[in-house]
Amino acid sequence: MLCYKDRTFCSVKCAELRCTRNLTEDVIRDAEAWWGSEEAPITTSDLSSTCGMYKPITGTIREFSEEEKQASKERDKANECT
Repeated sequence: MLCYKDRTFCSVKCAELRCTRNLTEDVIRDAEAWWGSEEAPITTSDLSSTCGMYKPITGTIREFSEEEKQASKERDKANECT
């Protein structure tokens, strides 16, 4: 079966971004560009139990509200060097 980069990516969310098997947004985007659509064949599996680099993500992950995003943009703009 043909799959992106001929490898299996880890399906578990991981805090270790240096791992080449971490299925990141960049990997997904690159696979879609290579395939030409959002249907890119990406093989995944839970590799966390055998991976020496695995670091579980701790804490709560949440989406920022539109108000928080806007406030952040305004802070960034106020702190820009001109």
